[in-house]
Amino acid sequence: MSQPLPPSLTRAQVLSALHDHSTLMSLQPLVTSFEKTPAPADPDTDPHFSGSSAPLVYYTIKESIPILPFLGAWGSYPISFPAIFQDNEEGTKSKALAAMGVTVRNSWAVRHIEGKGEGDGGQQEWELVEDAEVECPGWLMPFVRGSMEKAHREMFGGFMDRVMATNAGPQAT
Repeated sequence: MSQPLPPSLTRAQVLSALHDHSTLMSLQPLVTSFEKTPAPADPDTDPHFSGSSAPLVYYTIKESIPILPFLGAWGSYPISFPAIFQDNEEGTKSKALAAMGVTVRNSWAVRHIEGKGEGDGGQQEWELVEDAEVECPGWLMPFVRGSMEKAHREMFGGFMDRVMATNAGPQAT
C-alpha cells in the first residue's frame, strides 16, 4: 500500500510517528493490548532486520481474532504473541510470530516519489509505503490474508489521520 504525504506533513513528522511503535500497534484494529518486553538472551537474526544498526525492540501483543464475526466479542478468539520492531532511516520494520505458524513481516517507509519536485526547484514529494509479507500453513492463508488486509487498510488510513491530527497547524516547510 502507498499514499502520498499531504503537503502539510513533513517526512520528519511521519518518521517520528513511525518510530513511536505504540502508534502503529494501537491503530491495528485487532490489537487489544501490547507491552514492551526485555530482549531475549538469543536475539532474532531474521534478515528482515538487516541494514540498520538500531536495536531490536520486543513486545508482547494481544489480539482478539474474529472467528464468527456475527457474534461480536463472543465470536472472537484471544491470542498473544511476540513481536519485534526496528527503526531505520526510512521508517520501521516489524515481525510478529503469531499462533499456528503465522509469521508477519512489515515495513513502513517514507520514500521519495521519483520524479516529483526534482530539477524544477520544487519541494520534494514523499509517500508512505507499507509492505507486508505473510507466512503460514496453506490451509490457513485465506483467513489470515483476509483478516490482515482488512486490518492493515484500516491501520494505514488511521495512521495518516493520526499524524495529521497530531501535527495540525501551519503548513510545514
